[in-house]
Amino acid sequence: MKKVTILTICMTLFSFMTYAQNYNFNGSISREVLDNYLDRAITMQGQSNIEGSLLLSETERQRNISMIDNIEAKFIGRIGGWWENGWGQTNHDNFFLKVQLNVSDIKANDSQVICQSAIFEYVSETVNTFWIPEWVYDEFGLSYASDPDDVVRKFNFSQMTYDNYPDNSTYKTSWGGVVGSSHPAVPDITKLETQMWFYYMARRYINVGIEAIHFGQAEIMNKEDIGNKSWWELLERIRTYSISKNRGVVICDAHVPSGVMYYEPYLYISNTSWYNYN
Repeated sequence: MKKVTILTICMTLFSFMTYAQNYNFNGSISREVLDNYLDRAITMQGQSNIEGSLLLSETERQRNISMIDNIEAKFIGRIGGWWENGWGQTNHDNFFLKVQLNVSDIKANDSQVICQSAIFEYVSETVNTFWIPEWVYDEFGLSYASDPDDVVRKFNFSQMTYDNYPDNSTYKTSWGGVVGSSHPAVPDITKLETQMWFYYMARRYINVGIEAIHFGQAEIMNKEDIGNKSWWELLERIRTYSISKNRGVVICDAHVPSGVMYYEPYLYISNTSWYNYN
């Protein structure tokens, strides 16, 4: 009887310790609170698909949300992982509506949950079908009708890809593309068009309740970004926008196979030296 009583007490204490974790933040987040969230993390990529063979039925979508609530997950990774969901502005808008629906349903069960989206190391001609909003032009100090034809335009895939990197062929064909063609490719983060695209995606995610963004394989997008200056500038823009949204925080992460990426604003070396820089 004593053993049973002790076991019951231990289980009760463990349960209390699990549920008593601190998940409070506003405007900034402590390492302790961040670790508490990551300790109860789950990946849900595909939950916001709007088309394709992996599209969930409404029953499956709701069942996944119930599962999240049942296991008391606090950090939902890649709830909106955009790879190539839909051609045309209507499909693109529907994707964000699906993300918003999932975030809303998840937070209805637990308002403390952090939902994460993703902007991957992938661009294709799909982006040519999405209009650039005026607020993107404003953010980058551009005139809304600054194009040669003096018209509002859509994103331009060809202006996002690498020009000079020696291994350019690899980055032009990473996703099944053909060198010299406009098939899927790795974007160059130093390109203004890429910066505008990433900012546009991040801001739309934040507007529908996203509080964390995964940026894919960051190290294959920085081959021309000496000192990671362009990456830092982009993240600063996104963080600044997040201050007035949701809980004032956006948690950013990416794949970094080398183990680290530093922001080095005073690093001035040649592109060739940067390719081999440690």
